[in-house]
Amino acid sequence: MKFRKIFSCICLLVLILCGCQTAQTSDSKSQLVKTDNDEGSQFFTMMYCSTDSFNPYKSKSRVNQLINLLLYDPLVKLDSTFSPVNIIANSVKVEGKTCIVKIKDIKFSDGSAVKAEDVVFSLKVAKASQTKYAQQLAQVVSVSAQDDVTVCITLAKNDPYFANLLDFPIIKTNSDTATDKDNKELPAVGCGRYTVDLTEKTLKANESYHLGAPKIKSISLLNAPDREAVEGYLGTGNISIYYSDLSDGILPSMNGVANIVELNNLVYLGVNTEDVLLKNSNLRYAVSSALNRSDICSTAYYSYATPAKGPYNPVWEDSKGVQTIEEVGNINIAIANLKEIGYNNKDSQGFYVNDSGHRIVLSLLCNSDNTVRLNAAKSIKEQLAAAGIELKIDAVDWNTYTARLAAKQFQLYLAETKIL
Repeated sequence: MKFRKIFSCICLLVLILCGCQTAQTSDSKSQLVKTDNDEGSQFFTMMYCSTDSFNPYKSKSRVNQLINLLLYDPLVKLDSTFSPVNIIANSVKVEGKTCIVKIKDIKFSDGSAVKAEDVVFSLKVAKASQTKYAQQLAQVVSVSAQDDVTVCITLAKNDPYFANLLDFPIIKTNSDTATDKDNKELPAVGCGRYTVDLTEKTLKANESYHLGAPKIKSISLLNAPDREAVEGYLGTGNISIYYSDLSDGILPSMNGVANIVELNNLVYLGVNTEDVLLKNSNLRYAVSSALNRSDICSTAYYSYATPAKGPYNPVWEDSKGVQTIEEVGNINIAIANLKEIGYNNKDSQGFYVNDSGHRIVLSLLCNSDNTVRLNAAKSIKEQLAAAGIELKIDAVDWNTYTARLAAKQFQLYLAETKIL
């Protein structure tokens, strides 16, 4: 794909790196906002979408995807440093192209035992789904149950970090096809903290949950089919807990306590290395060196972001010591690289020019629908100007933005990707 070719060229132009969650799109560090209701509250509410599925491999709405985290447990979860922590798995051993998973003695919410065949079934459903799990499991060649508690996974290539990708939800075999008497889809059977009662519109505590019965015994569900409904509930304070990844660039207004959650999303500058100017590595180094990533995090992203030192999240232990991008930038290095390509003098406006008096003028493509992206683009423009490089912001709507990317009609573009 053209995107991957472009991305492979811009590791030194990373802007912001921020940490891990389950939804598929996002911007910057997320926040989990909680009202004054505490764990002892008898009335706890969350939003859901009544027209969406509670199947973790079919649900489209953010609210249902988040509720699914309470209904279905995975083999492993990642902690705040992106290290795998066993949940259903008792052990995970990766050697070369083989991964052996041993599972714990755990029961589904219906009382039946979780077996290796359920893990095999779930992995196959996940791999065939249109979710992030399909991407994570793309390198799986085969999976089989060796006995009731042992799963063998064969990979297409060696991957010492494959255990980190085993956070897909485990559902009971074939329970994803169950329907009620009116032929309406029923939630799949999981082994999470809660079960969902569609009739009463509540989540009910799984008293036999393997990590201990939840303190909150019942959670009422309020239908929020669209953004307007979400904003209404937030405005009236009817919601006990709300999660936002700031992907729409809007900082939610809500009373309560905010908790930071690490996201593993990378905001970056993409580069068209076929461009007559940007095919020169000195210019690319000049652009990268001129950027103050810390300043962009604090201004454009309201401090809900972490400066990138490279393409990997800085909280990940294995990345420490191998990423060398400077958080605050270095204008002197930027200027030195400009001089290497013949831009030695400044014009009356402070931009560097060559012997012919021509300054460098670059264009940055970004999505006009996202306020945070626009603010980040403005910060980049100011920082490059301070280094003597002129930048013009080309802000367009989402459809135009994606079409321009596909046609490679850009010099630089501001974008974001999820690191699996």
